[in-house]
Amino acid sequence: MIKKTIAILAAFSIAFAFAACGKLEKEEATTTKPAASNPLGEMPDLNETQLFVQDAEGNTVPVVTQVDENGNIYYEYTDSEGNSVTKTDTDNLVGVTKFSKEEQEQIEEIYKDFQENPDAIYEQGSTEGLKLYDGVIPESMFVKADVKLNADGKPDRGDTAELEKIFESSNFTFKVNVRSTVDGNTMETPMSWIKSGNNMLIEVVAPFDETGKAIKGSILYKDGKCYMIMPSMKVYYEVPQDMANEMFNPEMFDEALESTEVADDNVYKASYNVTISGKTYSCDVFETKDGKTTNKKYYDAEGNIVRTEMISGEDVNIWEIIELSNKADSSNFVIPSGLINVSAFLEM
Repeated sequence: MIKKTIAILAAFSIAFAFAACGKLEKEEATTTKPAASNPLGEMPDLNETQLFVQDAEGNTVPVVTQVDENGNIYYEYTDSEGNSVTKTDTDNLVGVTKFSKEEQEQIEEIYKDFQENPDAIYEQGSTEGLKLYDGVIPESMFVKADVKLNADGKPDRGDTAELEKIFESSNFTFKVNVRSTVDGNTMETPMSWIKSGNNMLIEVVAPFDETGKAIKGSILYKDGKCYMIMPSMKVYYEVPQDMANEMFNPEMFDEALESTEVADDNVYKASYNVTISGKTYSCDVFETKDGKTTNKKYYDAEGNIVRTEMISGEDVNIWEIIELSNKADSSNFVIPSGLINVSAFLEM
């Protein structure tokens, strides 16, 4: 169950990145592409409402509204081939609504702050790092141990049933620190998943753009609505229902869960005791049948899983569980104060 839960959390983090990319693509279709040193690009005119439509090729283009001699309203735009198009239907029109004077002042202040310090949106010291051991635990610290095996010839840890109870309960909190090294590049990413009834909060600190620097992002499900929250950028927006469905469709989770089933076919190699900072942990070591990937699972003295390592050549993926409980703090399910709702911008 722990593998499946980790897969789901990873899927959420991927969906967060997917949503962010979708936002950027929509912005790039209608605005000047932001420079790396200025993530917001040019400051939009907040005093006007601009209408947009998708042309036959799917490009988002601005339109100009007109009134004929009979007082009927129509609109015109130029398609990708340079032809002028005139229409009267409004089915595909979207626009940016006007902001209040207070909202305009807040957005302008945010923009001013970012101009003066573009790095302010990035997380400083975004993760506390791995607590058990910084990197793969060396085999020189391993002491061979005899453990009880189940009918499948694997260690009988008895943790699965307890984990099932936690993740099937109405409330739970699951927090992990992830350290991944791929192609020589190492990234640390804290993630958390908190659920209370039908409300859910997923938080990820991860690279968001071409700079590789980390930004904190949250996905909040509350009262049937879904919000994307970017606290360091001081903004949030409501995710359209169709986009939310695409981000979190059942097939995504089915594929994530199916991918974890491969680990069940791993070959059990041995178990060890490892002493770190005066505490002794148990470690079960598995290998894929082709011998290319090694998976290690670490347990504390109470039998709780606290860490996993997946090693494939020079690539390493380490998960350390910071918190795993059947409790959830309801105060987490709020949009932080002081953030601006930019949903109208994204409708462009």
